[in-house]
Amino acid sequence: MLLSLYVLLLLATASVSQQNLRRATLQELRFELERKASTLSYFFVERMADMEALHEDRSLEVFFANRALGMSMTYGLAANLYTVRKRFEGLVAVKRMGEIPVYRRLLFLDEQGRPLVDVGPAAGGDLGWIDASRALPPHPALALYEADGVRCFALMTPHFFKGRAIGRIIAELNLQAVLARLVELPMDEQHSAPVVEVRIDPSPAYPSQVLLQMGTPSLDEVPPFEPLSAPVAGTPFILHVAHPGAVLRGYLTSPWLLFSFGLLGMALLGAIMLAMRAWGHKLAMDARLYASQRQRALLREQNERLEEEIHKRLAFEQQLAHQAHYDGLTRLPNRMLAMERLGHALSGLDRQNGAVVVMFIDLDRFKNINDTLGHDAGDALLREAAQRLTRSIRSNDTAARLGGDEFFILMTGVADDSAAELVCEKVLANFAHPFDLLGQEVYCSASIGVALAPRDGHDATTLMKHADLALYRAKESGRDAFCFFTASMQQHAQARHLMEQLLKLALERHELSLRYQPQFELDTLQMTGVEVLVRWENPQLGEVEPDVFIPLAEEAGLMDAIGDWVLGQAFADISHLGPLGHPLSFSINISARQLRHGKHLLERLDQLLQESGLPAERLELEISERVRLGEIPEVGALIDALDRRGVRLVLDDFGISLLALAYIRQFPVRGLKIDHLFVQNIARNEDDARLAKAIIALAQTLDIRVVAEGVESQAQAGLLYDFGCHLAQGYYFAEPMPIRDLAAWLAEGDSAVSVEFGDLNDLGDEPPKP
Repeated sequence: MLLSLYVLLLLATASVSQQNLRRATLQELRFELERKASTLSYFFVERMADMEALHEDRSLEVFFANRALGMSMTYGLAANLYTVRKRFEGLVAVKRMGEIPVYRRLLFLDEQGRPLVDVGPAAGGDLGWIDASRALPPHPALALYEADGVRCFALMTPHFFKGRAIGRIIAELNLQAVLARLVELPMDEQHSAPVVEVRIDPSPAYPSQVLLQMGTPSLDEVPPFEPLSAPVAGTPFILHVAHPGAVLRGYLTSPWLLFSFGLLGMALLGAIMLAMRAWGHKLAMDARLYASQRQRALLREQNERLEEEIHKRLAFEQQLAHQAHYDGLTRLPNRMLAMERLGHALSGLDRQNGAVVVMFIDLDRFKNINDTLGHDAGDALLREAAQRLTRSIRSNDTAARLGGDEFFILMTGVADDSAAELVCEKVLANFAHPFDLLGQEVYCSASIGVALAPRDGHDATTLMKHADLALYRAKESGRDAFCFFTASMQQHAQARHLMEQLLKLALERHELSLRYQPQFELDTLQMTGVEVLVRWENPQLGEVEPDVFIPLAEEAGLMDAIGDWVLGQAFADISHLGPLGHPLSFSINISARQLRHGKHLLERLDQLLQESGLPAERLELEISERVRLGEIPEVGALIDALDRRGVRLVLDDFGISLLALAYIRQFPVRGLKIDHLFVQNIARNEDDARLAKAIIALAQTLDIRVVAEGVESQAQAGLLYDFGCHLAQGYYFAEPMPIRDLAAWLAEGDSAVSVEFGDLNDLGDEPPKP
């Protein structure tokens, strides 16, 4: 009786357990299916992220910006497309799943559906499935089609430029291989695996169809379970398991097998009872042995943890030591390590043969690269520059980065200057090659200052200071050059420092003054305006030329204060002329620093115009061609604001560079001044005369007023008149004068602004007297 009850209980328990096992296995299969669907959804999210990265890539923005400016494929756009192609090829090469490439093909099409970039293993295939006549889709879309006999999926994402869709990026995905890899489910070795189908539910865009099927079910003895399915978020795909019931068989529920297990259990029950007592003794001994082994294991684990902690601390200390002595970006020694090595080299100077050479290297106009291409490009340039410096020196020399774009080279045992010159020439030659910055070729030269010990100093501080002075002289000489320190540089630096200190006190001590140089119409010889010139006379230095102290004020950051003073004093002087000055215009030179602080300049001008009552149309702001307007942020908005106020923009020093033509096209230029270097020789040099005539003809064509400066003879004035020049100024007509002399001169004339000199053709070589 007890045996029967035992067998029945065993059968019931096994049956319930088998049903629970089936349900648990089915639930596990459902979870696995949902996980695969989530994985497949994440795959599409990653692809959309790839597309977003391509759309945000700077190379695409540069391409459409250049195309909007009218640049052709021959000049510029081809290079931009080359950068875009490199970016696409890099994405195709990197994005893989094991050995399977994610992308079959990446295309970039313009608004007419013409391929501009086509990369990938399937590049060059048929594009007939794309309807180029339809408008660009406003949002990303998924396309299903067959190309070259292969079923393909493509992500189509529009590219926007200035709020308008002007192209699309199409990514053909290798989904047949990728899906097969993503939706794999464990296979049962003895029984048929469930069928996994990747389907698209019925919709107008996608007819119901099986895209991918895996496994071959055995339909015999398959219990009728419902098919499992899981949607793939963000896509029209659905994963189906068609025959989940094929996972399990009913072998374990066979009654004969369970009955056999029952008899065997009864036979073993007696043996187990007999073995219990022996096991009791054995378990006690095993417990004591286990306690001993556990204690030894704990001690071993503590020893291992202690050793690991020691290794970590040693590695951390080594990392701190490396970070303290090496630059994290370029991997070169930093300033601290460079100074240590320089001090060590100088301490052994008496024992070694030859000199110690210190070189300061500075990258020319590195800030422009950072501002235009971004800090990532700047970092790439610094890393490549460090490698080129390392290739330029000997293995026992030191190349270090001091900070920013400043580098340092230390050489020991140098026989003479020629060895240092050889290294300098090698550095400049290495920097003459273009840098590849994120797929764009950029040229960046270097300037080098050199000092030698013991000739130029015995301590590190002196050598570093002298090398820095030599670097400054190399930059003054035009950059892309090297210069050795000389004693005269120290004297020049001291004189420059003294002048800078005195210039900082010039406004406070009222040492600055204004001069006004009249401008005359060549047709009528009437004075129509003046140019405002600033002068500095110091009791210690005497009269300092503007070409000397104006650049110094720019470097010292004094031009904001000096510019404000010039504007205020000029407005006060012109407004005090009263009727004598009507309707004189006055032109004032504006520095690059004042343009960079455009908001302050506008506020200052508005204040002065309101306080003086002078009309804005009488004010002219002169901007030198040497000022790189394209490098000043928001300069276009500033110039437009000045133009709306009526202030006229005049290009000074016209002709010394090609930038002026771009400025005339880009900004509302109302006048230009021919540089005095062209005017000086127009009566003696036919080339200068033809150039001046061409400038005047260009200005006449563009309806721009021309002023010739530096006129010093009748011949120059006559030629300018024949060429059609509007205005002229120079010592031939009148020298720059203080405001009181200008007022007196105007008061002596027959009219408020008229100065009669007679017929221009009768003028002599001497300047007329007021």
